[in-house]
Amino acid sequence: HTTHTTHTTHTTHTTHTTHTTHTTHTTHTTHTTHTHNNYRLVKKLLMARTNAYESGVRVVGTMDEVRTFMLQLCIALQKYGAAAYNLEYNMGMVAQHFGIDASFFALRTLIIATFGPTKGQNGQTHVFSAERGFHSEKLFLTDQLCTSLHRHELSFTEAKQQLEAIVSMPERYGPLIRVLATAGAGGGVGALVFGLGWLDIIVAILLGLISGLLTLLGNQYPSFGRITEFFASATVAFLARFFNDFITPVCEPAIVFAAIVWLLPGLGVTVAMMEIATRNLISGTVGFFFSLIIMLELGMGLALGSRGANTLWEFQPTYCEALSPWYDFLWAPMYLSCAYILFSAHPRHWLPMFGSSALAYVSVQFFSGVLGYGYEITTTVGAFVLTVYCNLWAKYTKNPPISLLMAGILMLVPGSVGVRGLKAFIGDANDTVSAITFTFQMFIITLAITMGVFVGNAIAFPQPSLVYKIIIPYTNDEEAAQPADSGRKDTKEEQWASNTALPFFSTARRKSAVV
Repeated sequence: HTTHTTHTTHTTHTTHTTHTTHTTHTTHTTHTTHTHNNYRLVKKLLMARTNAYESGVRVVGTMDEVRTFMLQLCIALQKYGAAAYNLEYNMGMVAQHFGIDASFFALRTLIIATFGPTKGQNGQTHVFSAERGFHSEKLFLTDQLCTSLHRHELSFTEAKQQLEAIVSMPERYGPLIRVLATAGAGGGVGALVFGLGWLDIIVAILLGLISGLLTLLGNQYPSFGRITEFFASATVAFLARFFNDFITPVCEPAIVFAAIVWLLPGLGVTVAMMEIATRNLISGTVGFFFSLIIMLELGMGLALGSRGANTLWEFQPTYCEALSPWYDFLWAPMYLSCAYILFSAHPRHWLPMFGSSALAYVSVQFFSGVLGYGYEITTTVGAFVLTVYCNLWAKYTKNPPISLLMAGILMLVPGSVGVRGLKAFIGDANDTVSAITFTFQMFIITLAITMGVFVGNAIAFPQPSLVYKIIIPYTNDEEAAQPADSGRKDTKEEQWASNTALPFFSTARRKSAVV
């Protein structure tokens, strides 16, 4: 081959060949290029089979690099709010993509990652601390990264770069905006959920502003952060009683709960119950008792603030006046917009998130107000309808449904019910029956949300499920990858690649690698 190429070059530079010779030269050059392309194809496929993947045929770094990337991805999922079952599912998909035997165990502040032994390396176990928070935008992007890896849409280098970009992404909403959003959420939920009047809403916004400032102070100073819930609830309860007794009568109990709405642990209780239901018993139990401690701190603070005011001056009766339900169309966008800011959601996600929240709220109002069902049935149906909507949206937009699901569950969570029960138990010793009633009502609502979400996932999960097999004609990715009217026959190289046993390639992916 080398000799022939040299001869061809010499002929080109020194002599004029005949037409026949030139034709032969052209034919032989084409054959040489074709052979060289086949060699490159075989080399790529063999590299993919033994090592893994780049540009359709991926190339993975060393085993240590892959493990480090997976640990960083696991920490990111934990910090951005992934539940234990969601974290383990995503990390299992990533481990399957890389062909690594790995298992992950997540608690609220702890992660244990175990990697099985490989050729030339022993198994490894990593234990590290990572406290669970919630960041809607980063959780959405991290979840999307895991899904893209599972679908073989990213190379290892691209996935690494994306994870680094997600982690280093600055906060979209500053501290001042978050404080104002806390105040707005207090006023919005006071009108939407507790039925406050105009004056009550203004007072709830002012007290919500104080609650937001104290929360910001707790985030800046960890020593104060340990008592933020207790101190904020006591301060709000004391000031609400002062306003009611010395300025003008207001609906003091509802104002207090509206002002501390973002401190209520209803979402944490619901996620913990879901973890227990998915057999993540330790993680769910730890999360549940953590939420219970938060409720105890809030209930103790509310009781202390109210009793402290009662010891200083004489208690005056409260006055509650509700607005017309038609004003809900004004307060709902206000509350939800502030909630999405506190969730750190991207603005382009607000519209579908608003759809999920509105759907959950309307479902509950319809089944309770129109059909007259109890809160157990209405909450279950609302969670079911919400989950089906989120999963259908995820199926046809190819985006994770986690942000929409959390936004909808926000309209169903029972945090205020549990705190009401604890306040009744702590604040008034003669109201034990009401305290027990409120507490069990919280448990029932949480279980209703959990069952509604699970049934919705069983009916319409983003992967093939009952709704796609029965109602919607489902076409898998390999069939969708082939145009119906193309009529083009596969080349010999594509046919050979399709018949080659590559465990991590579907037929469509093998053909795209060849192309």
